[in-house]
Amino acid sequence: MKKTLLAILVLTTSVLMAQTDVYLNINHLLGVQPFSTQTVGTNNLGNQFKVTRLQYYIAEIVLIHDGGTQTPVTDKYLLVDAKDSTNELLGTFNISVLEGIKFGIGVDAAKNHADPASYPNDHPLAPQSPSMHWGWSSGYRFVAMEGKAGNNFAYTFELHALDDANYFVQTVATSGTTAGNNTLITLNANYEKAIQNIDVSSGIVVHGSVNEAEDLLVNFNWTVFTSSEGNAAVGLEENDLAENISIYPNPIKSNGQLNISGLDNMNVSISDITGKTLVKEVAESTFSFNTNILSSGVYFVSVYKNAELIKVEKLVVSE
Repeated sequence: MKKTLLAILVLTTSVLMAQTDVYLNINHLLGVQPFSTQTVGTNNLGNQFKVTRLQYYIAEIVLIHDGGTQTPVTDKYLLVDAKDSTNELLGTFNISVLEGIKFGIGVDAAKNHADPASYPNDHPLAPQSPSMHWGWSSGYRFVAMEGKAGNNFAYTFELHALDDANYFVQTVATSGTTAGNNTLITLNANYEKAIQNIDVSSGIVVHGSVNEAEDLLVNFNWTVFTSSEGNAAVGLEENDLAENISIYPNPIKSNGQLNISGLDNMNVSISDITGKTLVKEVAESTFSFNTNILSSGVYFVSVYKNAELIKVEKLVVSE
């Protein structure tokens, strides 16, 4: 009898957790337009621009499924070029219901300082042309974004972003689409959002890990990617609730008072760059917080309404 029950359990589990080939597709966009080097984008500052180069790494992919189970896509690195289509086979997995995908933009610290020459020529982490590697100390360029902006697109902008401290992992909720034994995850990547709050109108060249390069990676983590189904957990579209919320002053001193207005019975949290939540409170209309418990660095202020993420803003704390 026990053997019979065990056989039934194994059979039932195999049916529920069917093997499926999982593909990741990225729609490369500038606003609502398909990305191309001739497409004109406009960021939230009203800067018009064209992109001549946009490459970035995706690492540490994890599939979330069947009640929160997290299954890593082992040792899978993608070098994404916005000029090319992205439809990548992630592998074959036992998944019944897909719930989301987690991934980092850049290269995780475990591989970021490896020798590119140690990889086969066709590996994403092998030497590239143009180069995606900064040097043994800093490692890889996580994102390389270049283009033209300003009047008649006369000014050059170059943003090359890197450094372990700027490696973030994000989660996008998605159920994907299933056809036969294939599951397709489709993400929209709106690269207008990549230079949100970055003024490129007069040209700018920043290669490194701070200032606009850091801002670029923050934007890639919080605003660029959404699910094609419109239920992204990260990657927020502007809405009336978000526009009414003000977070100030920013930057702020480590012994200052942070204020948030425009709330409506919302949850406020403050987290560090590792994702650790340091503050979590419910606020009716306003929120004030003394930053003396925060050391100098970068933090994220998140505002939720009924468990929905409404607004995220980078907070810079200085001595």
